[in-house]
Amino acid sequence: MNQMTTGKEPPRWQNTGKEYTTGKKSSGKERSGSVRRTDTGTFKAAGRRPAGRFDTSRMEEKKRMRRNQRIRKRIGLVFGAFVLCTGSFLAGRLTAPAGNKTLGRTDDSLPGESGMSRSGFMSTASEQDSEMSDEEKRAYVLEHPEEYPEYLVSLMESSPEALDFVYSYPEEKNQETVIDLSGEFTKGEIPLFIQWDKRWGYWKYGDDLLGLSGCGPTCLSMVYVGLTGDASMNPKVMAAYSESNGFYLENVGTSWELMGTGAEELGLRSNTISLSREAVFRELDAGRPLICSMRPGDFTANGHFIVIYGREGDELLVHDPNSPKRSGMKWSYSDLEYQIKNIWSYSVGSKERKVEKSFSQI
Repeated sequence: MNQMTTGKEPPRWQNTGKEYTTGKKSSGKERSGSVRRTDTGTFKAAGRRPAGRFDTSRMEEKKRMRRNQRIRKRIGLVFGAFVLCTGSFLAGRLTAPAGNKTLGRTDDSLPGESGMSRSGFMSTASEQDSEMSDEEKRAYVLEHPEEYPEYLVSLMESSPEALDFVYSYPEEKNQETVIDLSGEFTKGEIPLFIQWDKRWGYWKYGDDLLGLSGCGPTCLSMVYVGLTGDASMNPKVMAAYSESNGFYLENVGTSWELMGTGAEELGLRSNTISLSREAVFRELDAGRPLICSMRPGDFTANGHFIVIYGREGDELLVHDPNSPKRSGMKWSYSDLEYQIKNIWSYSVGSKERKVEKSFSQI
């Protein structure tokens, strides 16, 4: 039915042009001349779509395209920022003056990034460490308490020789190290082993680290390796043997039993000798090294073990597992007499030890 002329506006979907004044569809010829058909097959005239023929799929496609464009733009910004920061970091590393070292981290690092300086750049850490002075390493440790347990800071303060051991803790504490002592000693000579050697010092011993409380097994390792020539019983293995066999006392440390019963079970002959100048000199002259339990004094503020491995005239030669410096000094008997609590003398006993080296922690 044709639309009547009433003075009212035609319906919204109708065009006000000639083609739609009567409400009739125009012919195909008229459409081709004045009306455009979109790719979706809908009529498009005067910028409007007919009601009921709105194309939602095309709208969704446009939304997806805009969303993807925004995502690509954000990714580009993030990547650009990363490249810029990396370039700035490398430029600072290459151009920084030698006198303005930053203790293993850049000046603009955030507090939470401190771990990156020690562990995030492992390929260059050793080179940076070799260039740092002892004072810079010490300052770094003190400025980063989140990386260093308090007991290690105390070790650094009481034993400055252990500075490198303490400083390297964050990056080396979980490293597996192959220990080969075969070229470091001659059978019959007592080698010097340091309890905080990086090869075994980070190893757990009881409720502490071997580097802090492992003087006992380290001393017995020195004596055992020197007398037998068996390099397999390094301080790490000896500490595992001590703990596995009950010679470590919780909250106390190494039991004296390790120096007696423990040594004999490994195939050594152990004897407790009297605390006298004559007895000490007699054992040393017979080629029998000594392990001494020490009172507070020159070697410790608490308890400690040392090895006396020989003498030159009236001066005693000492291996202190906590100090290469003190190990290089010569000591008179009178210097040590009132610091010694007990002395054990050692020699090679049975050729076959009574226990195997199958310790749970190795």
